[in-house]
Amino acid sequence: ALRLLPIYLSFIQYMQCENGNFRNFLSFKREYLDEEGTDDSYGRTLWALGFMVGNAPNSSYGEFAKDLFYNALPQIDKLTHLRGYANTVIGLCYYLKQQNDESLRMKLDELCEKLLASYQKNKTHDWFWFEDKLTYDNAILPLALLKAYEITNNYIYKIIGLESLSFLDRETTDKGHYNPIG
Repeated sequence: ALRLLPIYLSFIQYMQCENGNFRNFLSFKREYLDEEGTDDSYGRTLWALGFMVGNAPNSSYGEFAKDLFYNALPQIDKLTHLRGYANTVIGLCYYLKQQNDESLRMKLDELCEKLLASYQKNKTHDWFWFEDKLTYDNAILPLALLKAYEITNNYIYKIIGLESLSFLDRETTDKGHYNPIG
């Protein structure tokens, strides 16, 4: 992993757009196949960078990851999809676990509020989910709220995170076996 770390960080840097977003596709000829990536690719990359800031094997890698992380932050306000919010929340949580930054803490709460609003909009007496259907990468939604609870101690994040995770477990277990959706 240590041998590959500079390769992966260089790749992330190469894929970062001038506006801070991250492209999602690259050809074998090193040609970009998209102008900008998706909310998912943005959030997943921010997650990786947030994790790296707090877990880098040395300060050089940590500082490099922090620079890429901060270059990406202006894109947070442009996110529109739940999984983009969720992946970004997790990245912010990893970062905030190591660094105190009140403005990022406020961004974390804003994104969590968007997740909670979607949950409240779609929740019924027997449907405890953020959307009207289960699609892909479902567990990332409750995970984001549970990670946010670790940082904020906001109890509603824990309650909805566990409630939705329990629902997902029921919906994806068939005769005692995991049966994934998406």
